[in-house]
Amino acid sequence: MNSLGGSLISLLGSSTDYQVYKPADIPGVDIAFYEHREYYHTPGDNIDRISAQDVQHCGANVLAITRALLNTNSLDDWSSNDEALYFDVMGQWGVTLTVAKRWLVVLSTWATAGVVVLVHYYSTYWFDQTTTSMTLGQFVRSVVVSHWSYFATALGVGTFAALLANVPLVGFLLVTRNSLLSWTVLPNAIVGLLVGVDFAAKLWRRQGKTAQSILPLADDWMRLATSGATFGAFVSTLLVFNAPLLYLFPVATVAYSIVLVLVYIGVGFAKSRPSPQPDAMTWQPAVSYASIPPSEEPANLSVVPLAIGMALVAALGVFLFVALPVPVDNLWMIQSVGGCDPLIMAAAPVILAPVLYLVLPWFVLTWGGGEALLLFQVYLAVWAVATVQYVASA
Repeated sequence: MNSLGGSLISLLGSSTDYQVYKPADIPGVDIAFYEHREYYHTPGDNIDRISAQDVQHCGANVLAITRALLNTNSLDDWSSNDEALYFDVMGQWGVTLTVAKRWLVVLSTWATAGVVVLVHYYSTYWFDQTTTSMTLGQFVRSVVVSHWSYFATALGVGTFAALLANVPLVGFLLVTRNSLLSWTVLPNAIVGLLVGVDFAAKLWRRQGKTAQSILPLADDWMRLATSGATFGAFVSTLLVFNAPLLYLFPVATVAYSIVLVLVYIGVGFAKSRPSPQPDAMTWQPAVSYASIPPSEEPANLSVVPLAIGMALVAALGVFLFVALPVPVDNLWMIQSVGGCDPLIMAAAPVILAPVLYLVLPWFVLTWGGGEALLLFQVYLAVWAVATVQYVASA
């Protein structure tokens, strides 16, 4: 259940029997089987391609609509002056985004981002023995938007790289009109978007003069992460416009902000515990980068305590577990309907962008400089598998 489906059908130039009644403003619901469009009105369009689960799902929807009609006094109650915006969560819960709800979601996103800012500031105030001298207002001005450009870079470069990585699939569809390899849109999107994140992470390190083999200071990392929450809230403001998929930004931002609050509380307690390291460092010994001799191996200068390292990995896992299934579910829905359409599949990778650009704070904690090469190797492996699949099916 997703309003994106209607938009896709319009983009594909398709129409249904309901089009006869739509010009007369007669409300109605059109329920049809529409996956694997390449078989529509062809000899392959037969009962063998409809499973018992498909029939059950259709019947459940018809029954729900019938019950709703029985509980409605007038069809006027179903009228609307605008296109409906709705989506489901994992096929189980439906969410309708009216104008009021969209504003509520935007305000909630800003509220959670504000909590991140407050927890960041006060965790520094409460747990650091060397308390910052900045007031809350100064802190907000210096931290909230200080790293927006890096998240914008991760989002922009990542989206471009994802579209570029998807070019082989688009070329295949232009030639064959066969959806056999349309599954590659997911790994194409992930690899491309993470390339953008890796680029932004290296840019952040370079601007901060942090050596690739040395972890950034915990406080620097927190400033970057906090800026991600506020940047996500800013982008989420686009939800006030009635357009499909924009709700992915607040979904990802709220999940990111909640996870970040938990991380900050954990970092604050880690700072408050007795340690031979300076409190402000948390996971980095007191080392002046300029004092490191060129001949010294820097790998020993950056050590993340096991508990903090596990907490950061767990935080990333929780964020992706909560935020990523929603866009992935949308991506598979698009693939099932428009998997043989080059135009639809060319744009499909952008669906994962609202989530994956927010992994930037975790990427700046990696070191070694080989992340881009690893992503390229994964990309080649995906297309090697796709090539074998196509040859085997020929």
